[in-house]
Amino acid sequence: MDFDTPETRPSSWLVPYFGIASAAIVVVTIALLLAMSQSIFPTSIHDTLESGLATTGSTQAKALAQLGTIRTRELSALAANGVPRQGVVEGSVDTGHDKKDGYYWASQTLRVPADDYPRFARLSNRINRLKDPDFSLSFPQLPFQNALVSLFVVAFIVGSISTVALETRKADVSRSPKGMHPAIVAIQTLMYGVIVALAIFYIHLLGDGIGGAFLAVEGIFIASLAIWLYRTRRSWTQSNGYRVARFGYLAALLACAIVVALAFAQPAV
Repeated sequence: MDFDTPETRPSSWLVPYFGIASAAIVVVTIALLLAMSQSIFPTSIHDTLESGLATTGSTQAKALAQLGTIRTRELSALAANGVPRQGVVEGSVDTGHDKKDGYYWASQTLRVPADDYPRFARLSNRINRLKDPDFSLSFPQLPFQNALVSLFVVAFIVGSISTVALETRKADVSRSPKGMHPAIVAIQTLMYGVIVALAIFYIHLLGDGIGGAFLAVEGIFIASLAIWLYRTRRSWTQSNGYRVARFGYLAALLACAIVVALAFAQPAV
């Protein structure tokens, strides 16, 4: 798509209205996410984190002894991270004999009742960061899963339109400067809100190991906006109002990049 061709046609008179309306939606949405944080991101949960232990041995006694060693090691790790032994529910020990391969096995499940999402999400992260090959701890159920799924749907729709718009020659409308159709301007403006909303959700997720995926998605969205602003730069010279608007878009893009960086810097443990 050749955005570098100087545009002589003015943008649609609807562009400012679409831009302002979509910007208002972004501001209100982000304000609600911040003001209603406690209701949108509840912390109270009723869940149980589980850790499955399993071992083998040439005899049943050796299998049970090895299982006891692993159990003691995990209970010590849990205690070091704020979960005393009385806070762990130990399941029954199961044993068996694999006649085909000739070894004995033993297994047990440890359960940790969880009532606070941030606390137990961090606990799961700390235990799993030990990278002990003999045990791990499940992650608590997300209490704001429906809101997160809804955001993913919106992000997919807005992101798809935003990135595809950069490669479309005549889809904007035949009489509008390339990349400056009112609907495209609105979508690109909404993208700012998606970027900030994803950063806010990421902070509350506390998921260890998802930072790379988060940065990749946010990077694509930020790059899409940067390319759009660059390729449409001549279309923003039509008036002083458009010049000011483009400066605002550039400043907002920098602010989004800072927000994403701050969100990524938040510890997950």
